[in-house]
Amino acid sequence: MKWRESPSPESAGLSTSAIQKYADWLHTTAGSAPYGTLIVHKGLIAHEAYGSGGSEDSKWEIGSIRKSVTSTLLAMAIEESRFTLDTPAYDIWPDIFTLTNQEKDKQIQMRHLATNTSGWMTDFGPNEQWLYNNAACTAGGVVLGRLYNLPDDKIAPLIYKRIAQPIGADGWDCYHYDETFTPSSHGNPGPKLAIDATLRDLAKYGYLWQQKGRLQEQILISEPYLSEAISNRTAHLKGHYGYWWFTNDHQILLPDAPADTFYHVGNGRNNRRTVLLIIPSLDLIAIVGTSALAYDINANYKAHPVPEVNDWIACILNACI
Repeated sequence: MKWRESPSPESAGLSTSAIQKYADWLHTTAGSAPYGTLIVHKGLIAHEAYGSGGSEDSKWEIGSIRKSVTSTLLAMAIEESRFTLDTPAYDIWPDIFTLTNQEKDKQIQMRHLATNTSGWMTDFGPNEQWLYNNAACTAGGVVLGRLYNLPDDKIAPLIYKRIAQPIGADGWDCYHYDETFTPSSHGNPGPKLAIDATLRDLAKYGYLWQQKGRLQEQILISEPYLSEAISNRTAHLKGHYGYWWFTNDHQILLPDAPADTFYHVGNGRNNRRTVLLIIPSLDLIAIVGTSALAYDINANYKAHPVPEVNDWIACILNACI
């Protein structure tokens, strides 16, 4: 797809004066290091700005936003009847047990990995605790890599072929970090997927989810899966998470955003901080990239509420007419 730019914020349903206030706020807050932001409203680029060396061509290592991309591949695998969310990961990738030697880990299902309720690399069993578990998220990608018979179980080439190219994000750099899992360390992501992308190409990915998984006449994400993925699957464990997406049910995480908001944050290489946020009810996609050395937009991103992300999206929502 190719983006269409709105001639003015008003043409895309946003207040010019409020957008200028947002632009000024972001420059003042984050402008001592490269930054960028992009707002898509009603299918049009309504606002785009960069500063301190950031530009439309700048690529950001999007960090944990990659988890939501893995969710897209998970949807495809399920739609192709390769397995289900209830499939034990051990049946596909026995190392999920052998790396820990904990019998409980044989019971970990794909839904547990996708919802951060697996307990892998911890003393908890599946579905006993919600915990933002980087190792388990990578494990989910490894299981998918094994399922598709990919070399070294690495999903990066398939992500590029099945997701980046169809949405027109040909500029994505998809690769894996050369790291290994550390037993009893859920914070060590191991051989994680990584994606470097411009904000415009990242917005194309967000638009796929905003459009309910449809790419023109092609369906990349089935609507039943998508509906579950962006709704809270972890409320019973006091979490706010779908299938590798944060949710805003009851406006707990983002009090100033609508309840149907879903998003993910990313802490990337070179102190990059990125947020991709989608509000279906407002037909809005918002992205921001900052440097943690200037402004850590993702500070306390596991808190209730998420303070910096909430302040940021509140500035943007003030512009909606």
